Amino acid sequence: MDQGEATVGTWGKGLVQGDSPLDYIYSQTDRLRRDIERLSETEPSASAVARLGAAIGLLLQCHPGSFHNDRFLPKLYAALERQRSYFPALPARARKVFRQILDGKGAALADRNARGVDPRIRRALGHALGYREPVLFKPPQAAAYAQEFAGCCVQSLDEELNCPGETWMDDLQGVMGIFVLLLLIEPCRVSLRKIRGWRKKVRAIYESENQEFGHNRTIDQFMRNVERAFEVALEKFST
Repeated sequence: MDQGEATVGTWGKGLVQGDSPLDYIYSQTDRLRRDIERLSETEPSASAVARLGAAIGLLLQCHPGSFHNDRFLPKLYAALERQRSYFPALPARARKVFRQILDGKGAALADRNARGVDPRIRRALGHALGYREPVLFKPPQAAAYAQEFAGCCVQSLDEELNCPGETWMDDLQGVMGIFVLLLLIEPCRVSLRKIRGWRKKVRAIYESENQEFGHNRTIDQFMRNVERAFEVALEKFST
């Protein structure tokens, strides 16, 4: 790889400004869509409808474009209809969100301006993603689902940052998209040891590329946002 290759692709200073981080984010949110599809065939229950709400909430926040996807929407409607008898087990606001989606207003919900995002996270990302509906994570089963999804993201980060062979900044730009999800998912817990380990690995990749190719202004600015994101993560998960 030469210096030209080191900066190939669409780069941005923020963690979600560019093609690669969004691709990695969507590789994770595909899990949510698969889970929603499975819930269309799951026996209705209070647990199932809570998990469905959490999956919908995570998609609204992390991949709002899903609510414009004509291939996915019928599966979403089927899951909601399947679990409809347990809607009363959820808070009133959650039931309203479900009804709006079934009434064909999911795209409007997804297009709302993001809220509830720490300003430091928004600055590190370059912009926020979607709107967070806290009520969808209130039931214990919904909170547990959010933690499960965070666990999948942690596993993916470990695999990406510890894969055999060399990792370059182009690779890292995408991988940090997964880290972004951990900043956004709430509630969830992540080991501080994991976060410090990832930070050490990321810094090593950055320094290795600098030594081989020299500094690149855009990548340097990107790394400042990476460092900001790690600081926020350490604070978030230490409380």
